[in-house]
Amino acid sequence: MPSIVINSKRRICMSIPEYLAESLQLQSPVTCEPIAGGAVNHIYSLTDREHHYIVKWLGNDSFSGIDRAAQFAMQKQLAAHSIAPTPVWLSEDHKWWVEQFVTGDSPNISAIQLAGALSQIHQLPVSAPSLDLVQRLVHYQAAGKIADTDELAIATRRVITALSARENTHSGLEDDTVFCHNDLSAGHIMRLSPLLIIDWEYGARANRYFDLAACASINQLGASQCTSLVCAYAEHTHIPVERVAAEFTFYQEVVTVTEGLWTAAAKNSVKSTQAEQ
Repeated sequence: MPSIVINSKRRICMSIPEYLAESLQLQSPVTCEPIAGGAVNHIYSLTDREHHYIVKWLGNDSFSGIDRAAQFAMQKQLAAHSIAPTPVWLSEDHKWWVEQFVTGDSPNISAIQLAGALSQIHQLPVSAPSLDLVQRLVHYQAAGKIADTDELAIATRRVITALSARENTHSGLEDDTVFCHNDLSAGHIMRLSPLLIIDWEYGARANRYFDLAACASINQLGASQCTSLVCAYAEHTHIPVERVAAEFTFYQEVVTVTEGLWTAAAKNSVKSTQAEQ
């Protein structure tokens, strides 16, 4: 298999058809185009005579701690439930990911619809790794090289203490641990009915209210929208709205700290990659 030198999206794009020709058994004509990606990953659209794929280059992700093989197995299960694109191929070094290309038809999604999507996700009988949130926070802080005296580090210690205390004293945590997306922006929802969602890389068994608060933050929901999200989620799950609201409020700070640490870790990873090139 030919190697690819990673130095520009366009050059990568030109190399992808040859690089993946054997693994995907591509048939001419083959075209590849770069499309919008995230803060770390490069994403491409790849088509041949019969297929249309999404190709992700994950080589800049040296900080997330994501187990790509576990993610691949998890997404196969999700695809069997028709809620995710089918994963097609993962390179041995876990730097290249190929999945089925899907299109979307849900450009405007309300807080109430987000709550409905989350409630469906949280009912999925999917086998997946568990998210150790405390360990993940510690990992991101180290990856971001955040000094112990930094305000974010101080907030991290406060959140870790609160999470640890809840694990020891809070009842109902077992029922609160469900399969979660953990990164559900409206842009990840390709279709509402039947539900089709992309970008499952942070999917894991985790606390449902962390997922709920993360969804509110990612979608930049205002106070009234957060109220709608909480009330709709309570209605869908038949959990008392007072409990949902209280848990949501607690996890809002957890999410704020998590996002701050993730951003610091991502920036440090990109900086390190650029220094090596």
